[in-house]
Amino acid sequence: MFLIEPERILLIRFDLKDLGLVSIIIPTYNRAHLIGETLDSVIAQTHENWECILVDDGSTDDTEKIVFDYINRDTRIQYHQRPDYKMKGAPSCRNYGIEKVKGDYVMWLDDDDLIAENKIESQYHLIKGRKKAVSTCPWGRFTNNKDYYQKPYTHIYRDYNDPKMLLRDYGSGEFFPAHSFMISRDLIFESGLWNENLRNNEDAEFFCRVLINTKEIFFSVNTFVKYRTAIGNNVSLISNDRKASDNVKSWKLIFDHIKKANFKAREYLVFARKVCFVQLKEGRYRKQIFFNLFFFRSELLLEMRKRYRFFIKKHV
Repeated sequence: MFLIEPERILLIRFDLKDLGLVSIIIPTYNRAHLIGETLDSVIAQTHENWECILVDDGSTDDTEKIVFDYINRDTRIQYHQRPDYKMKGAPSCRNYGIEKVKGDYVMWLDDDDLIAENKIESQYHLIKGRKKAVSTCPWGRFTNNKDYYQKPYTHIYRDYNDPKMLLRDYGSGEFFPAHSFMISRDLIFESGLWNENLRNNEDAEFFCRVLINTKEIFFSVNTFVKYRTAIGNNVSLISNDRKASDNVKSWKLIFDHIKKANFKAREYLVFARKVCFVQLKEGRYRKQIFFNLFFFRSELLLEMRKRYRFFIKKHV
């Protein structure tokens, strides 16, 4: 079984003169109680040449005060308010952060997640000088630092000479959270920025475009990231109805991206559509299903067959 114990993480050190600038973009909203822990994990990085760009989505708590306390201690941290001309939401904040980026390589980080202290150093070493490459790394879930659970070995924990194959492998239900990635800035601009009209599943839509345009994926076995669960949204509140609608919209966009790339990722597409349908059904979002009957035609047919078999079994 593949497992990295955080306390035994291998710290690979490289000559500091070889360490280019890496930009970390963090959208934030009302996370005064957690943002310090996230910034601590950034400041602890063994790769010292980084900039951290926080973009606030309109926090009403003490987030700004806490961030400025950190800025007074470390000038590599920046704080920006999302400008009024940008719509609310994490995608807009991330895109505004991209406007401020000076590094050749970029990583995303939510304001409640954490990264291992050698995360930047390990991944940068793998993709340094490669304009169309990304790096991934292991990840695990946690609600606090005492209950961290790292996912055991999975088949997507590997290098990919053809990155589109990772989309295919996503069809098994595995995935990488956004902060598992490190991406070249050039690749981001070639793939397109985050879709600011999506407020749910926007990361899947964004990384689908990135993986289609990527030439290589390098898996960093020597580091990890932590994905916090059961905390809530890291940006301003969104209605469940809007989330459901955007979930469907994101998967329809993903279907279009894959078709335009002439790539057959049937496993991923079938899995994604099935998961989306189940989420809508369980949430009783009949309106979203009704307005997307053609998109969910296979799932609806299976549902009808299942109900028919149940009816026959019960009455015959």
